[in-house]
Amino acid sequence: EGDLDAWVGALRAVEAVDRTGEVLGRADLEEQLGLSYVDPELDARLAWCDGEVVGWGVVWSIPSPTQRRVMLDGGVVPAFRGRGIGTELVEWQMTRGRAVADARDRTTPGWLELAASETDDARIELFRHFAFNPLRYYFEMRRRLHEVPIFDPTVGNGDRDLMVRQFDPRLDEPVRAAH
Repeated sequence: EGDLDAWVGALRAVEAVDRTGEVLGRADLEEQLGLSYVDPELDARLAWCDGEVVGWGVVWSIPSPTQRRVMLDGGVVPAFRGRGIGTELVEWQMTRGRAVADARDRTTPGWLELAASETDDARIELFRHFAFNPLRYYFEMRRRLHEVPIFDPTVGNGDRDLMVRQFDPRLDEPVRAAH
């Protein structure tokens, strides 16, 4: 717990350069590390230099009866990139990730998963070094709040009664079938 503020400082240093839009604070880290399936002593590592966190790695896997998906998350402060910190963290994450996966039902499919922006060439190259290959792509769409007009969307074309409403578990199967 005593390391969280230093970790937040490293997160801010990364965001200032990488501009991912993901800005985590102390409460976010506390929440993540407090999840029932995360053991901070086993599943998180911090890289330090002169009393500052310069890199981090976290391994986490939501328990599931159908898969052993293990996510590896981390980063290195821009001023410390290219020194092997990321390589060392990914090596540790892969070892720990395999241990997490192996502790689960080995008859279910399992894999290690990393994420990178398609424009983050250094991160992609690092992950490829460890034989990770792109599998999925996600689109992040943004709209500046000061752009006008911000309009109320119209639902449907008038020939059916359509509405947007909060999800109800009774609709789970019809929504799944429609999807």
